Amino acid sequence: MTALLGKALKPIPVNETLLDYLQPQKRLQFIKQWRSAAAK
Repeated sequence: MTALLGKALKPIPVNETLLDYLQPQKRLQFIKQWRSAAAK
């Protein structure tokens, strides 16, 4: 994404409140994707 957006890419805060609104299965998938992206 950095290659596409450069300095326009900004981090956003993510906390548990955001996840409260997701269904359990979607929440699990989101967390898996988040961890995968953070590991790169």
